[in-house]
Amino acid sequence: MSTMHLSLPDSLKEYLDEQASECGYGASSEGRYRLLQIAAGSPRYFA
Repeated sequence: MSTMHLSLPDSLKEYLDEQASECGYGASSEGRYRLLQIAAGSPRYFA
């Protein structure tokens, strides 16, 4: 798996961090990763 670095506006990062926290992810990066998987329709999310 390769690494990707994203630059986000502060307001979007704050929103994603809030969503990750509400979903119970300990690290906001885990939540952002999961949100990206969902948005992309990742088969792993639906497994």
